Amino acid sequence: MQRVYLHYPFCTRLCRYCNFTAGVSPDSNRKNAYHNALMRQINHYKHFNQANESFYLGGGTPSLMPADHMKEILDSFDISPNSEITLEINPETVTKELAAEWRRLGINRVSLGWQSMNEDILRFIGRTSTADDNIRAFNILRDEGFDNISVDRILSINGDSDELFLEAVDKVANPSSGQWWNYSTSQLAPAPSSIKNVPCFSVNVISFTD
Repeated sequence: MQRVYLHYPFCTRLCRYCNFTAGVSPDSNRKNAYHNALMRQINHYKHFNQANESFYLGGGTPSLMPADHMKEILDSFDISPNSEITLEINPETVTKELAAEWRRLGINRVSLGWQSMNEDILRFIGRTSTADDNIRAFNILRDEGFDNISVDRILSINGDSDELFLEAVDKVANPSSGQWWNYSTSQLAPAPSSIKNVPCFSVNVISFTD
């Protein structure tokens, strides 16, 4: 069994904290050229293709990928029936139509980039989404049948609030569903002018059914 990570470098704007290969302007010509080059590389190494138990589309902002490109990529791999297929998603890109299309393509897990629920913090780190976008995107994804959703948060930004973030997690949790919601965190490297270095905490799994 093998695991595949595929990177999509396009973004509407590069976030100020990002050190990944990202921030490429997502015009159609660039996206088409990248997709064609990617497919050539995938086909070149196709003889190495084995049954994949995990497939991850990361970025960048892979939720900007056209559905026909995503379908061609996924169809090019031998993906096992019970595989986890993850799509990283920026909240502001989520629509009901796109969420339904991602489900049809076989995406069964989404990693939703909340990062913060504080509007000032979101602007400070260069996010194009708002706190309302975070909640709206989560609810759309759940309503369209996604039952494996993780949300990201960046820690150690001066002025951010654990309570505000966890209140938002509690707001979107559905106690009657019997589901557990994953809460993943990442540590932002501190900058003296804007960030205080505080101990990092993480909540691995939060149960809303106990």
